[in-house]
Amino acid sequence: MHIHIETYNIDRNGKDYLEVGRTQLPMIYFIFSVLYLPFLALWVYVCYKNRLVIRKIHILMAILIVMKSFNLFFEAEDKHYVKVSGTPHGWDLWFYLSQCLRALLLLTVIMLIGVGWTILKPTLHANDKKILAVGVTIQVFASIAHVYTYEIGPSNSNYLYLSLALLLVDLVGFMIVFVPTASSIQTLKQAAKTDGTAARDLGKMRLLGNFNICVLLFWQLKWIALPYVAMISNEDCGFDWLTVTIEETVALGFYIGMFYLFRPREQNEYFVVEDEETALASIRREF
Repeated sequence: MHIHIETYNIDRNGKDYLEVGRTQLPMIYFIFSVLYLPFLALWVYVCYKNRLVIRKIHILMAILIVMKSFNLFFEAEDKHYVKVSGTPHGWDLWFYLSQCLRALLLLTVIMLIGVGWTILKPTLHANDKKILAVGVTIQVFASIAHVYTYEIGPSNSNYLYLSLALLLVDLVGFMIVFVPTASSIQTLKQAAKTDGTAARDLGKMRLLGNFNICVLLFWQLKWIALPYVAMISNEDCGFDWLTVTIEETVALGFYIGMFYLFRPREQNEYFVVEDEETALASIRREF
């Protein structure tokens, strides 16, 4: 026999197929997708204003904003059609595709900034390419695992093991992100001691150090604070939308911090330091 089962809530517009606490998600995702548009416009303006010092990484960062906005828009459409009809009508495919591309692009941008590509050095070394290849490969597997885990749902007997494996893969990818940045800082530190370039290298090291703090804070909020908020939301039915709002706010804050640190400009204030002896003392104290 064939059985058709529908579960939904009744609101003023009729049937609502999203769970309590998730019915606000289409509007939340759409609002955040729109918020990235003025962010993109501001970034394009800054790049145009400083077009003489623009680098390839700045163009890649602009593409990242576009992909993030598309990802949120597709997710909003996915949740909207699920809400009104119970099925995503194909929008889930666009959402999964944009999510995978956005995750790959974000990891690539973070690692390229960490190695200083086009900002601190014009080309990638062989070791940098290997680290980037490993990080991208891990992110591909993590994206595929995320889609599969989301589709099978918690009713599957292997859901817990797949979720733990996905968490482990994300943790490994997170650790790899810090490898190029730490390597760049160590290289600059050695060069400052031997080549007499401490005054110039100190500014670069401070810039990379602040970037490391920004990435670390983002991942701590993502994997420590947000799961705790999600757990509380699950206990108090009806607050899933709050977890999503906090998560997207944290992501937007991270993007703003990263783009602010590495915006194109004629003179980087991080590079304005004192004499060589003062710079060497600062390197020994700060790094």
